Amino acid sequence: MDEAHSVSSKGIVYLAYGTALLYSFLPHAPWVILVPTAFMLPLWFLLIARFLARR
Repeated sequence: MDEAHSVSSKGIVYLAYGTALLYSFLPHAPWVILVPTAFMLPLWFLLIARFLARR
């Protein structure tokens, strides 16, 4: 259970770094930021829900 817990934590960290990198490389047009955010939000909620469920 501890291994799965650490993997879930790593997934959240990698997703955070990926989101930050994505935003730093993209031109800052509103639609360019809103579209990836719309796709990332369900993944964020899913990961956070799984993380909280395992605690």
